This record gives sequence, structure tokens and C-alpha cells, in this order.
Amino acid sequence: MRSFSLAVAVLLAGCAQPPGAATTLPAAPAGAQARSVSFTIAQRITPGKKTELVTFTTLVPRTIPGRQVIRRIDYSVQPDKVFEKHGNTYAVFILDRLDRPVEVNIRVWADIFRSDLETLQARGGLAEPETSEELKRCLRAEKCIECDAGPIQEAAGRIGGKDRIEQARNVLAFVTSTLRYSSYSKQQKGALKSLKEKTGDCTEHADLFVALCRAKGIPARTCDGFIMHPPKPGDTARHKWAEVYVEQLGWVPVDPLLVARGGASFGRLPNRYVYATRLRNDVLLDNYEMSYYRYHGENIKFEDSVIVHGRS
Repeated sequence: MRSFSLAVAVLLAGCAQPPGAATTLPAAPAGAQARSVSFTIAQRITPGKKTELVTFTTLVPRTIPGRQVIRRIDYSVQPDKVFEKHGNTYAVFILDRLDRPVEVNIRVWADIFRSDLETLQARGGLAEPETSEELKRCLRAEKCIECDAGPIQEAAGRIGGKDRIEQARNVLAFVTSTLRYSSYSKQQKGALKSLKEKTGDCTEHADLFVALCRAKGIPARTCDGFIMHPPKPGDTARHKWAEVYVEQLGWVPVDPLLVARGGASFGRLPNRYVYATRLRNDVLLDNYEMSYYRYHGENIKFEDSVIVHGRS
């Protein structure tokens, strides 16, 4: 009896590299600014001669009130199952005709909305009410968010502020002044190792920001998704940022790496984010990012990319 071999693929591995320092940012509007975008998540699976079956599971963006409206999703290969759980949407593909490479392309059309601190304050009121269970989850330590570790606790204790907004702003300043941007690494450092080494890409910047906020008793979480800006050659539209919870406002997005690179501030972000998940560790993906696959028989080759199209 032959058993399944398991291969885990980190989809779209990488981190959108922010542009160089920006001299000015667009003025904040009185309300959210909508933007129509379209992009394709492209995957190519090349089987081995003796590969018999591949099961591929991936996140697909969903509508999030105040953040994004998914208007349409087209699949080049129809998924065998689409389901929702943990606030995410997943598509499952079972591939058994493997005499040639299979391309699975997911084309997404969406409207995205500016939802930074300045926009939320101008709008007024709680934009996105949250459950007590989710707020408690966003205070706990987890893999790569070691908010209970001694060095994280010590660093958080040195960061002050008269209220939650000022504390989070000061946490962001600490992260951007402490970490030096490094090129993408497949290694998952986590917040603790990033603090010790003082380097990281978008993932480490977000992890450390979230860990320090949680250590200070501020609910925070990482966000994984896509930047709607055509990437430079060799780069990717894949990106990771964070959110911090503020009473009377709800979840406020923060992009530590973009701030470190001069393209944003704590209060103001460009309107170019598409959310895929707000979970740092997803048990349905075996705690890997964005997707994973299983194969039966010979190993496979997995290639992926994101294509950002013009305005839709």
C-alpha cells in the first residue's frame, strides 16, 4: 500500500519591495477612497513521470466590509471545492490528469477602499466591530509572534504612550528604527529572532510590530495579501502588513516596512492592499502561508507569480 507524500509550498513566496522614500503622501479624504483593481494569481504545476494525484489548497480573497469588495473571480481550472472557515475563503483543486503541466490561474476583480487611521478618524464611528474571542486571540503568543518572550516584553516595556494610538505609533517607530530591511528569506524568523538580529523583510517587520503590540496589551494581527502596484522585475506583489485594534475605530492597518522605506506613515497608507488572510498561522494550510499541496507518487515542480493588471 502506497502512502501519500506531502509537499508544502509557500505560495508567492516573497515580499513586495516598497518604493524608495516618498517626499509627500496624498491628502487624506473625508471618507474612504474606492479603487477598482484586477490581478491574477498564476500557478503552474509540473508533475513527475510517476505523479498520480495532486491536491492543491489556496486562499482566495473575500469581501471584507470597509476594506474590499470582491466583484468577480474567474478560475482557469474550476476548483473541486470552495469553502469558508476562520474568516477566510479557500479553493481546493484535485488534479489527477497529470500527463502534462497544469496551469491554475485565479483572476480577481475587486474594489478596494482606503481605511488607514486618518480615514477611519474622519469617517467616525466603529468601522468594524470585533468579537471578544478575536480580540483575545490577538493578544496571545503564537508561532513567530512570541509576545511572551523576555526580550520582547523588555522592549515593549520601554515603549510608552498616553493612549493606545500613541503606544502603537511608538511601537511602529521602534520597529522601523530597529530593523534593517533585508532581502526576502524563506526562513521564518519570527519576531524574537528578528529583534535579536535586527534585520528582516516585510514578514519580520509585521511580526515584530504585532508581537510588541500584544506584549503591551494591544490587540494586533498580521495581514497577508497583495499590493496592487506592478512589481519590479524579480519582485512580487505578495506582501505582509499588520492591523492594530483601536477602540471607537476598529482595526487600523499599519505597514511597518513601507513606513520604514518612507512610503507611508502610521496614520496614512496608500490605497493598494488586497487582503487574503489575517491569520499568521493557519491550521488548514498546516501553518504555511497562502497555500499548500499534497502529491501522490513522484515529486512535482511548483511555480507561481502574481500579475497586477491595469484599472478594471
